[in-house]
Amino acid sequence: FNRGIFGKYQISLLIGRKTMTLQKFVHDVSPELTRDAQFRSISDIPSAMLTPGSTVRLFPGTYDPVSGVNGVNLSFVGVGDREEIIVGGFTFSNSSTGTLTFENMTVKGPNAITTAAAGKCIEVTGVHADTACNVLVRHCTLSNSNVGIMSHTAGTVAVEYSDLTGVDKAIRANGAI
Repeated sequence: FNRGIFGKYQISLLIGRKTMTLQKFVHDVSPELTRDAQFRSISDIPSAMLTPGSTVRLFPGTYDPVSGVNGVNLSFVGVGDREEIIVGGFTFSNSSTGTLTFENMTVKGPNAITTAAAGKCIEVTGVHADTACNVLVRHCTLSNSNVGIMSHTAGTVAVEYSDLTGVDKAIRANGAI
C-alpha cells in the first residue's frame, strides 16, 4: 500500500500482462473544516472519489441528508461521540452493491427535519435484479422516522450495538435480517 495525498490508497494488481490500479480513498468531513477535513458535507465529495472500499470519516457536527449515492462497499464512520455526529439520513441508488457500513453516528430521519410524510433513516432504493446490497449498522442511533432501515435489494441487514428510538418500524428488507 502506498499512502498518497488526501489519504488515498493505491493498490496495483498484476493480471496477466496488464496492471490494474484500484484506488480507495479516506475522506475527512467536518462542517467547520477545523480538523484538516477535505469537505464540509458528504455531498461535496465528488462521486468519482467514492470508489469501492472508500471510507468517509465524519467529525462532530450536523450533516444534511445524503441522497442518490451509488454506494459500492462504502463505509461511513463517525469520529468522536455518536451523539455529536448527526446525519439527516442516507438514500442510496438501486445500483449500490457490496456492503454499506455505518458506524458511530446518529442518523435522524425526516421527522426530525420537517413535518412532511415519514421516511427512512437509511434506505437502499429500487430493486436491481442481479445485485445485492448489504447494510451493516454498528454503534449507531437511528431516530425520528417511520422506518429505521429500508432495503429494497436482496442483501442482508445487520444491526450491532445500536439504538433505534422513535422509529415505527426498525427494519424493512427484501433480503435477510
